[in-house]
Amino acid sequence: MGLVLELQQQALDKKETVSDLLRKAYVIGRKLGLDGITNWAQQEISGFSCSTDKIPSYRQGRAELKAYNAFNGGWWPVETDDQFLQEKFSQMTASPFTQSMGEIEELLNSQSLVFRAPLDAGAQRAMETLNSMIGVVALEHNRLFLVEIREAVRNLVVKWTCDLEAEGILGEGMSFNKEERERAGAMGDTYHIGNQTIVAGGMDNSQIQQGDRNSATTPGNKLI
Repeated sequence: MGLVLELQQQALDKKETVSDLLRKAYVIGRKLGLDGITNWAQQEISGFSCSTDKIPSYRQGRAELKAYNAFNGGWWPVETDDQFLQEKFSQMTASPFTQSMGEIEELLNSQSLVFRAPLDAGAQRAMETLNSMIGVVALEHNRLFLVEIREAVRNLVVKWTCDLEAEGILGEGMSFNKEERERAGAMGDTYHIGNQTIVAGGMDNSQIQQGDRNSATTPGNKLI
């Protein structure tokens, strides 16, 4: 069985990690000279560090802005009546999830229902100027969102291998012949979801914290 059908078979097996699928997709992309799919796989493996508008749509999700309350040990919503700040907070919570697939899968191996990504130092200082008593502020994502990212990538790998198979690009052992490479080149070196390319640059990672098992957040007064 050639590389393409091996990858297709593995992508259909839920026991296979998506990180491993991406590594094989990267190898196939390199061997076929497909810079687009290779670039995408590499960024899924290592994390995105490109401009927000180039990050795949399946990684775009709405987070909640939460601040840690040292007095009761819980995470509280960051809310305000100020319209300008509301717009700023809305932009922050619309930030894409840029962590590597390996980190996503490691997080999903836990029993946590939510995951928090602390703001960078500059954003944290800005929040503290609005409220000097505010604690650590983080973007909180629910577990389902991370599952959706993982499954979107798995589905893309399945579709890509089916497209290659339909063009007769299967590979022999660990290599592809000249005709297969030419066919792959004719397919184009980018890959798309609808009208959006999944090829992107790369984005600095921030650390993610796991929430408690239930991670219930106590509603409280506005913090800003």
